[in-house]
Amino acid sequence: MRISEISGMEGEMVMMQDLFEFKRTGIGPGGEVQGQFVASGIRSTYSQRLEAAGYKLEAKMFRSGLGA
Repeated sequence: MRISEISGMEGEMVMMQDLFEFKRTGIGPGGEVQGQFVASGIRSTYSQRLEAAGYKLEAKMFRSGLGA
């Protein structure tokens, strides 16, 4: 499972980039999947727009290997 964003178009092709990916670490005693979302290292192309709208995104949340 991934959290991705549409980053634009190249001709008729939609361009996407993964921001976070769920890394499964196991199965819990009740059968639930365990794990966490891990950053891909790519900062959202919409970060500046979100911040201008009042949503502050910490740069560290996009660092590769860190959970969301």
